[in-house]
Amino acid sequence: MRIPSDQLARQAAASLGGHLFQAIRAATEWSHLGDDARLLIEVAEDYAVLVRDALDMTQTKHEFGASVTLRSDGIRKALSGLIAFQDANPNLRVSLAYLTTAQPGRENGSAVPNGAT
Repeated sequence: MRIPSDQLARQAAASLGGHLFQAIRAATEWSHLGDDARLLIEVAEDYAVLVRDALDMTQTKHEFGASVTLRSDGIRKALSGLIAFQDANPNLRVSLAYLTTAQPGRENGSAVPNGAT
């Protein structure tokens, strides 16, 4: 059987790869936690580390042969989540890391200096 190329990303293997990528990253964070830190899974993005007055959120994306830009759906949703957590927690320094296997893309019609990705 041959799978059409536009259907490859929908296969369970791609989805499982994404979950495995997320689980490995969260487990790695957990193994490095200090005594005063808490690991939050699927609360603030895929996982987050809460230490005193700082919430460091991480969104993981295993992209199947893709490039991403600030206008990509996943990045826009992650940025929206960042803003929502900042608004809901003014007493915390909230940050976001977007960890992906995708290549950086170029914004069409963007004012990014020197055509940077």
